[in-house]
Amino acid sequence: MNPPAASRGIDLVAVLKLIRFPLVFTAIADSAAGYLVFAPGAPDLRVLGLLAAASSGLYFFGMAMNDIADRHRDKVLAPGRPLPSGRITLAGAVRAAGLAVTAACVAVLLLKS
Repeated sequence: MNPPAASRGIDLVAVLKLIRFPLVFTAIADSAAGYLVFAPGAPDLRVLGLLAAASSGLYFFGMAMNDIADRHRDKVLAPGRPLPSGRITLAGAVRAAGLAVTAACVAVLLLKS
């Protein structure tokens, strides 16, 4: 029998599945495309990097919050997902979402400076 998620520490694979890491590159590409189409002159790599960080953080936040909101439904329809399977706790999912949105906000604030 597997120990509870809380006693195992952080399951990085479960967190990456929670935030749908492989799909984040579409969010980054969308932000980069918008910037490159509408920015005057040569692209600023600092701005592109911060846009990528902000987009990623918001995407990760949304994916985590979706799983948090749907956790009861997923027990029936998708029991292998990180929350219903117990690979990540509700508190862990909330922390991951909080870190993601915090990172996005920091990136946006740095864009404004």
